[in-house]
Amino acid sequence: MSEDNQHPLLRLEWRRPEELQGNPLNWRRHPDAQIAGLEEVISEVGWAGCALFNEETGHLLDGHCRKKVPEHLLVDGCLPVLVGRWSLEKERLILATLDPLAEMATADDSMLAELLAETSIENEALLKMLNRKAKLDGNFLLEPGDGEELQITDRWDVLVECETEDEQIRALAVIEEAGFTCRSLIS
Repeated sequence: MSEDNQHPLLRLEWRRPEELQGNPLNWRRHPDAQIAGLEEVISEVGWAGCALFNEETGHLLDGHCRKKVPEHLLVDGCLPVLVGRWSLEKERLILATLDPLAEMATADDSMLAELLAETSIENEALLKMLNRKAKLDGNFLLEPGDGEELQITDRWDVLVECETEDEQIRALAVIEEAGFTCRSLIS
């Protein structure tokens, strides 16, 4: 396939974190709990995902959290990076839509429960991460156990009412900083 404005060529490279400039318009924040969860997954399975980098602007589009993993999890001091070339306008569109598009996916609770029942998870940080995800998407929580069977318990939600959008943004930041996953609702 040839490179053109519609379909730029992509390639996988291994790059040092310091080579990857964070995007000044990155609107996502990464709480300590997310970074810890990512570190645990990489420790357990290795690199199963990559950062996304625009060589036209020299900015990351995705992977700001991956860039923060400790040195011992890197491969020869590098992490996997999918490299492409987009205009600044297209970079902004990718940055604005990549995570929201992924968040539009819905959970098939029974399929996820089946997957988790067949998955041995003994790492406490990974269990906490999956608990936060389950709280967000479904009606089940994972309980630490002997790794043989996952137990399903009730879900607990909290609704924080805010008077303004700025107040909501501040509340979300405080909740995420405390290590909880949250999402905004507008009514």
